[in-house]
Amino acid sequence: MSVSISSTIFYQQDGSSVLWTPTHQPDMSATYGTDYSGISANQAYGGEMYTIERFGKRRFWNLSWTFLNESERNYAEAVIDYADGRLNWFQWTPDGGSTKYSVFMTQDTFDLTEVAYHAFSVSLSFMEKL
Repeated sequence: MSVSISSTIFYQQDGSSVLWTPTHQPDMSATYGTDYSGISANQAYGGEMYTIERFGKRRFWNLSWTFLNESERNYAEAVIDYADGRLNWFQWTPDGGSTKYSVFMTQDTFDLTEVAYHAFSVSLSFMEKL
């Protein structure tokens, strides 16, 4: 499963935005899907199954980039700094602006690793806000 992203716009709550157009697509290990953990299945003593929906389904994305240049690293850092871990939500668009999702980071630590001279890698994981 691959994610094709031409540009990524991170909209902040105050209306400003950070546009990040990576020079290349995320690594092929990118994943995205739907989380149904808000729906619980229970079984009564008589054996009948029933479900309870505490909250609906949510989309999630796990994206990694390798060999980002200095400028792209700075954009990635700006997004990480704004999100402040899991504190702030932001709007993310995978298709250049026609579809927007309100999301929050799902990870507690962020590593920007220098994999070669002035080339960096980063992984971002976020989930749709309900």
